[in-house]
Amino acid sequence: MNILIPGFRLVILKSILTLFVTLICFRSTYCQNDSAIISYEPGKYISKLLHEKKKIIIGDSYHHHPFYFYTVIDVLNGWFSDAVNEKSGKNKLTLILEHGDDFATAMNNAVSISDLNAIIDDIFADTYQEDLEFYSKLIEFKQKVHQYNSNNNANISFKVKGFEMNSFFRNIPDSIMEKTNEETDLWFINTRDSVVSSNIIEYINENADEDILMFYGNAHIIKTRINKSSITNNIKDDRGFGYYDAYYLKKYYGDEQFLTFAQIDITSRVEKFIDTSKINCDIIFKFPSNIPNMLAVYGVDYAIRKNHIAKTPPHPLGLVFSRRNILNILDVIRWLKKYDTDWSKEKISFFNRYLDILTDITYYDSIKIVINEEYLSNYNGFERIESDQFKSRINDIIFKKHKTDKNYKKMLTQMGFDPMVLDISGISDTSLWINSIWPEEIKHVKYINSAGTLWLGDDPEKKYARQYLSEFTGYDYPEIYKYLVWWRKNINRLEY
Repeated sequence: MNILIPGFRLVILKSILTLFVTLICFRSTYCQNDSAIISYEPGKYISKLLHEKKKIIIGDSYHHHPFYFYTVIDVLNGWFSDAVNEKSGKNKLTLILEHGDDFATAMNNAVSISDLNAIIDDIFADTYQEDLEFYSKLIEFKQKVHQYNSNNNANISFKVKGFEMNSFFRNIPDSIMEKTNEETDLWFINTRDSVVSSNIIEYINENADEDILMFYGNAHIIKTRINKSSITNNIKDDRGFGYYDAYYLKKYYGDEQFLTFAQIDITSRVEKFIDTSKINCDIIFKFPSNIPNMLAVYGVDYAIRKNHIAKTPPHPLGLVFSRRNILNILDVIRWLKKYDTDWSKEKISFFNRYLDILTDITYYDSIKIVINEEYLSNYNGFERIESDQFKSRINDIIFKKHKTDKNYKKMLTQMGFDPMVLDISGISDTSLWINSIWPEEIKHVKYINSAGTLWLGDDPEKKYARQYLSEFTGYDYPEIYKYLVWWRKNINRLEY
């Protein structure tokens, strides 16, 4: 059983620190006048550039977050509409994701058979429900293309590619897994983007008739030389300077043919991280604050944007209370134990925190795994959530042992707890939290868990989960991701 790691998780998950540098392009250049508003329909604007054979890369500021996925889907739909209107029926589009070829192959297979379950076993535990929402929408897009081709004798094509190192854990070569943390950082600084860009250039040149759309973290759209040590743990000197993908791709194709689009979080909190010398954006859309629906769909928001990140963190599949998930986590831990490196130990500790929440057993070391088959055979995730043991464990995390542990607090918000109720600064009586807040919050935890269970659970687990979601929402959606959309719109009051 394999696990997906987007690009290479050693450092890229921390790339949000670097992404903040894109903010200055927006504030200093565009915020001062309305002429900066290039288009109110970025999907249509970017899709027309694709048809003009411009190579496009769209960045995100937060991996796994649906806010950024929607921009990509909007571009795909705009491109398809233009392809249909051209009447040639021969348009081709390749979407390059920040993944490896192993993921891209599996994803294309899932798209071709319209069944995301074809890759679930390979990607869960270290991916997110919102990732599956995005992949589901890619499948829907491919179905739309296929239907049009069938009805109109057309040959419009769409496929997914990936040029990162292998995305699934077990496909990562030992030569990478056995590196020290410092060696890995140097590989990230000096090698990763140059190799990936070279492979992308080779593919584009061999497939000159295809339109190219890339979707990567915002850091990768920086075209100037930058000190990457801001997102590495072990290189904090001049060795940290290097280039991202945009530098190599723009150097080869030129600024006019390869365009970068940053999706930016606008918050006053990040201004101290900004350095105007570290980013060179081609274009940033500035959206008016009086059109909130458009802001929510197309990727830039000043006020609401700041809040929805805190209120709607993406939800890891690894925190789904399911036997299948626990077995997968244990399998990954066994695999990681083969490597005596700091990173493998960090990942083991990371997954042990998941097990600490999911099970009654509260300690796991890197040597011995103590969950037995009898425990798993009787495991019921929903009973676990409703149990006094779970309530006591959460109470312990919030008020006692881990009350200052940011990792545990983050996990609780990812499970569905409102970040506001985890702020106990004004609560001295734990019984108040348990008796007044817990009953409502646990409903939300069960909701998020039920959505994840529809992806991962066995048949009895899925049956219970669907019944809970249907009763909670009043809807019986065939598409699982629509329960996530319902959650965002009705619980978080968002427009997407």
